[in-house]
Amino acid sequence: MAPLATLDKAVAMAAAFSGKEPVKIKLFPGLYVLPEKLMIQSPARIEAVTLPDDADWLSAKMHSSPGGRSESTI
Repeated sequence: MAPLATLDKAVAMAAAFSGKEPVKIKLFPGLYVLPEKLMIQSPARIEAVTLPDDADWLSAKMHSSPGGRSESTI
């Protein structure tokens, strides 16, 4: 499956999933803007594609906001 361009599409796809296994949404490095609150109805897990123990991981690619959280970005 090709990557999705927005978290909205990933959440919509997860909601349509009829299986019993949890859905895994993997995020590539970057800044994600949430225009509104997203609710995932099915069991789901959100994780990074590149983790700190991966050779491709660079701290400069990991965005964060003061306090580690913002209302409009993740």
